[in-house]
Amino acid sequence: MADKLNKKRLGIYIHVPFCKSKCAYCDFYSGNFSPDDRAEYLTVLEKHIKRIAPSADMYTVDSIFLGGGTPTILGGEGIALIGNAVASTFSLSGDLEFSVEANPGTVTHDDLKIMRSSGVNRISFGLQSSHDSELKMLSRIHSYSEFLSAYSDARDAGIDNINVDLMYGLPEQTVDSFAETVDRVSALSPEHLSLYGLKIEDNTPFGRMRDSLSLPDEDSEYEMYMTAVEMLRSRGYRHYEISNYAKNGRECRHNLKYWDALEYIAFGPSAYSYFGGKRYGYIGSLTDYCAAVEDGREPIEYCEEITEQDREAEYIMLRMRLRDGISAEDFYSRFGIDFEEKYRDKLNKYISIGVMVKDRDRYFLTDRGMYVSNTVISDIAEFDA
Repeated sequence: MADKLNKKRLGIYIHVPFCKSKCAYCDFYSGNFSPDDRAEYLTVLEKHIKRIAPSADMYTVDSIFLGGGTPTILGGEGIALIGNAVASTFSLSGDLEFSVEANPGTVTHDDLKIMRSSGVNRISFGLQSSHDSELKMLSRIHSYSEFLSAYSDARDAGIDNINVDLMYGLPEQTVDSFAETVDRVSALSPEHLSLYGLKIEDNTPFGRMRDSLSLPDEDSEYEMYMTAVEMLRSRGYRHYEISNYAKNGRECRHNLKYWDALEYIAFGPSAYSYFGGKRYGYIGSLTDYCAAVEDGREPIEYCEEITEQDREAEYIMLRMRLRDGISAEDFYSRFGIDFEEKYRDKLNKYISIGVMVKDRDRYFLTDRGMYVSNTVISDIAEFDA
């Protein structure tokens, strides 16, 4: 136990690129692959995990996150296989957070029980809306009633940490319809909620029909956002990150690694890692990913060394997403730089217009600041918005 306590903490992300069908807004690497493709991927994934694990022998894994795509298409047994592959090769912490993204239309009660018995202790349901008309418009394969059934099944299976994803700014959505969704879902008392504004990406069905979509205007979208902030705060949820709300102690540990600029290793096509002073990404092709792993090659498409200047800018970009923001003392401990002196003019500018607050040595965004965070953060960190 002493050795584990002394090891650095590490996250594991695994991309599962399988879906029954693509949603109208999705630009992630995923598709409707055959059962044979899925079986091959599980075999290759297990090999890849076993190959990479020795490079992290000085780390303890305290978070595993299966994202997609739709990981639950693999069923309980497939997810258990992945969990066992990680558990048999990496050192796991006793307080492991094991999250799986789930489409409510692809889980059964038996699957959830198998997942729970294999170590899964956090489910993230991609609901998006409580209105079936909005779900249909998004090309979701589930109804709201199916979500309610899946949510109940997850609780019955013993999963006591549930996140629900919701979206605002949808075509034909109104402030009232979104408020009703937030009201209905928060009444279920999930431990965590993620609320994302719709982004129209070019290489998607929505992108191709952008000009014909009836989207809410900016004022309505801002009202949706603020309505959710106020409603969830009144119901005991802490707005701890731009898009995320949690009950006390239920913040997503794995995602906090991203925002705290901590290390994680990823597996699967199109997945990105941040490990050993490098950021690297795998090729976005299931066929090529599997072929490379089978041949004993690393399917790396992109790799860069992270410079100290990069670390500083990325730390600002990521930490400013969090309600806790940046502590000048912590910043100096990490970089040996006086945060307040270097960025004083920009910090004061945003404080003066009410999108940022200073509390002792800590700088963080207000609710309004979080809504316009891309502009504020990119200016401070000198990234392109």
